[in-house]
Amino acid sequence: MKGEGELKELYRQFFYVPKDGRVREKVMLCRTALTVAIIVLCLIAMSLTAYAYFSSSVSSSFSTIKAANFKSEISVSDSDGNVFSVNEQGIVDLSSGTYTVKIVSADKSSAKTGFCIVTLNGDKYHTQQIEKNGEGVIFTLKISADTRVDFDDHWGTSSYYGYENAEKNPHYITKGKDIDLTV
Repeated sequence: MKGEGELKELYRQFFYVPKDGRVREKVMLCRTALTVAIIVLCLIAMSLTAYAYFSSSVSSSFSTIKAANFKSEISVSDSDGNVFSVNEQGIVDLSSGTYTVKIVSADKSSAKTGFCIVTLNGDKYHTQQIEKNGEGVIFTLKISADTRVDFDDHWGTSSYYGYENAEKNPHYITKGKDIDLTV
């Protein structure tokens, strides 16, 4: 083939290094130029992809992403009908006795469902799902000493929700459940 001989001659003239001979200046310059050209092409490719990454934006007119929040309204009352106020941080201090706790979703919640983590003496209890505009969760709390109760709102689902025997778990609060902390 005629073109094959020309390629061999081109290779020998610009890229061939003999085993026991010196590297010709033309070969050295050609290899250096080729290396610099490859580096420049790589830099151009990196610059273009970086420009594309930082200048592009993805948008969709079909769905808007909004952050959800879950806020609950909590009422704690004793057997005499006295109502105890829960502060902004979700904390109420109670003395010994029996209390009825009602947790419902607040009107300002944007999440469709959520739950509360109720902390009593360092133990954490998860409520069942509390749906927006639903009836919420009502449970009884029996304590024998002064206790700080902390209610922490969370949107989404509890880690206990949906598991078998979740209702039998002593740290999962369902409607009508009694939590007895008397000694």
